[in-house]
Amino acid sequence: VLAGDESTIEVDSYNYTGGGPANPGFGNFVPQFADATHNTGTISINSNKTFVLTEPNDGDDSILTELGLDGGGKGFVDEAGDGELIYGYRMTATDLDINSYSVGASAADANSDVYADASAEAKATAINAVSTNTGVTAVVTPVYHQAMGAVEASPMDGAIPIPSPIEMHTGDLVINGVDIFTSATTIISQDSDNAFIDAINAKTALTGIKASRNGSTLILSAEDGRNLHIQTSALGESISHLNSSAPTVSPQDKVYFGSVQLKSERTFLLETTLTTGAVGYEPGLATIGLDGGSLSTGEPSDTAGDGELSVINIAKQDNNVRYTGDRINNIEIKIGKTSTLTVAKNGKETIIDTGVFTVLKTLEDNLRNLNFTTVTGIHQATDTTETLDSENTGLPDEDDFSNGSFAITVTDHAFYPPKDFGMTISIDTSVDTLDGIATKLDGIPGMQSWWDSDGYLHLETIDQDRYSYTIANDTSNFLEVTGITLYEMQVQGFGNSLSDLDQLMDDLTSRISDFGALTNRTMIQRQIYDNLELSTAENLSEMQDTDLIEALMQLKNKETAYQAALAATARSLQISLVDFL
Repeated sequence: VLAGDESTIEVDSYNYTGGGPANPGFGNFVPQFADATHNTGTISINSNKTFVLTEPNDGDDSILTELGLDGGGKGFVDEAGDGELIYGYRMTATDLDINSYSVGASAADANSDVYADASAEAKATAINAVSTNTGVTAVVTPVYHQAMGAVEASPMDGAIPIPSPIEMHTGDLVINGVDIFTSATTIISQDSDNAFIDAINAKTALTGIKASRNGSTLILSAEDGRNLHIQTSALGESISHLNSSAPTVSPQDKVYFGSVQLKSERTFLLETTLTTGAVGYEPGLATIGLDGGSLSTGEPSDTAGDGELSVINIAKQDNNVRYTGDRINNIEIKIGKTSTLTVAKNGKETIIDTGVFTVLKTLEDNLRNLNFTTVTGIHQATDTTETLDSENTGLPDEDDFSNGSFAITVTDHAFYPPKDFGMTISIDTSVDTLDGIATKLDGIPGMQSWWDSDGYLHLETIDQDRYSYTIANDTSNFLEVTGITLYEMQVQGFGNSLSDLDQLMDDLTSRISDFGALTNRTMIQRQIYDNLELSTAENLSEMQDTDLIEALMQLKNKETAYQAALAATARSLQISLVDFL
């Protein structure tokens, strides 16, 4: 598409030579003159969801230039000259309201080298800045990315294979602005000697990115909410396939983003101002991946393109407890005109905050060999830098190591239904060291692994309330030799559960004590009221009750006076019958 020159467009006498259907739907049409709506030389792209335009070959905006979409600034996170137009990720000051409170613009995070103000960390920070008012918090799911093909040692240069050995050099792979191969590094097929992932992990402190291998395929994961920016040369891409599965590709430059998950104890409302155009676009919802209606959000009443999302749907999750009572107010009685006395605390603080249901559910999982979150190997190594076949690691039964693999599945319980991510850790005894395998495990999204100073292997999730894992199919005997077996995972799980139960009993005892203290306070207050009532009655009695002795004396005096008056009257009158007649 080239810029229009206002000339007439006319198509006739065309010949169809394509290999598709006989009638491609294209035919002669009358000359089309330039006017206000035709042949204007512009192009418009509309969508009610986030979209990305990527140039497959040169990555220099040349095709975007032809479309009039070059130069940067066309999309929410559009940069000039990168061969890519991303529309729908950056959060501006007017994009999103939560419960009628405006969420400010996302500011650049301190870690991402590009699109720093569009990272998951940047958006979560903006949302959490107003969480006190909205009651909604944002949690980051760090980005992870799996290559689109296995590591190759014989990539193609056009139709001709490049002979081995293959070396990666400066500029062949840049992650988050850091050049990974600053010296020539030989890469072999499937990276079976770990040279590729070792080079990436050597720069983790600078990039914030850890590497592992799912079989022979590279996988990169961020440690936090930063972006993952991968730049490859043509050679680097054809070896790693980090951005493309094509056998022969051009240099690639792509950015991968983490995601943001919203949490609240109550229902909440998200609103955004629709953009103008043929298709209603919800920018505030798109920036957190919640545009597109019910198919994207899971809310049955969510309509695409209406500019709002009411989060009211509650999914039924087995083995979960949802507290719906009062979370703030305690039971109190009024004392006097302004004072109150707490009788009992609210149910959330008294029951839910103890973690009683979580502890009991974890104990059940341990009984059923499910949802493990942490384990420490029981066998001690003396040297973690030796290869497994050296028999110098110090582990008992180290001669049982063999070439093979084991599978590990990480489950993210923050989603419903929970999301699983499976990986295969390959073991080559002639190449792999104990440290190297721990590094592979540490690169699994949601996991961390290390050898402690005493020579024991640790394997646990980065967030034990959110992630769990299972391990299976160990054909290398690595787990058995290091002492990380299903039996040990269960035993250690029981130990952790017993510790949690002890803490739970302490918490419950404390709450029972609090309740007893509150009850005592109530009883004491009642006694005080009883004493006050009696004291008040005595005071009133002293002030108002009749003095019986005094009253009798007054009565006697009045009786005497009355009798005297009667006697005096009788003597003074002396009336006889004669007087009456």
